[in-house]
Amino acid sequence: MSQAPINQPSQANASQPAYPGSIVLFRWIGYVMVVLFLLDVAALLYPPDLMNPEWEFETAGNIIERIVVPIMGLGFIFFGETYLRRKWELLLLKGLSWTSLVCAAILIVGIPLILVTSSQRIALLIDENFGNQYRQQVSQAEVIQEQIESASRSDLEALITAQGAAFEGSSPEEARRQLLDEITNGRRQLQTQVQEEINQRKDSVKKNAAKWILGSIVSGFLLAYIWHLTQWSRLLPKGALVRKPRTVKA
Repeated sequence: MSQAPINQPSQANASQPAYPGSIVLFRWIGYVMVVLFLLDVAALLYPPDLMNPEWEFETAGNIIERIVVPIMGLGFIFFGETYLRRKWELLLLKGLSWTSLVCAAILIVGIPLILVTSSQRIALLIDENFGNQYRQQVSQAEVIQEQIESASRSDLEALITAQGAAFEGSSPEEARRQLLDEITNGRRQLQTQVQEEINQRKDSVKKNAAKWILGSIVSGFLLAYIWHLTQWSRLLPKGALVRKPRTVKA
């Protein structure tokens, strides 16, 4: 007696669709991911501060840090092409396909341009802010230096008495020289510290700019590739029939 093939589907599974639930679930996850990204971007852009290079730089960077979310969402949305689609999805898919191309252009050209220009303006602000702080502290040191240089002998003796052990055994002139040397050394140290802080801030801006520019360009080309692969959604005729779930025949 011959036996039935082991790979023959059973009668219970004869009319079961081929995994429709998983496909629909993937697509709805994609829609939710895109919507959540748009809400996040809206929160980043409001309130706008377009003339502030730091706001422009951080906003563009935060968008790039989150760009993987809508890319994955689009991949889920377009999964399965026209299989198990509702009619309202056909127009939406066409719009999402063209939106992918527009976003790709923004990511390849617009975002890197914003990052480059804003980083240059931030570098100028860093020089200006730290330069103002340095000049303010130097001017204060110069006032103290002038006071010490013009101080009388009695004022220096009072200063020695106030400082105590710091100038013990020193004459007023020796105390004057020591104070002036300390002020000179302090100004040199201050200049070194300010320059190091400026270099660190600029290096941090350059690193973030390079990382975000590269991420923006890569994401842009990936979105352009999504647009290329979804040509089928742009060529669907109006009122195109949507394929129904496939069934497994006995």
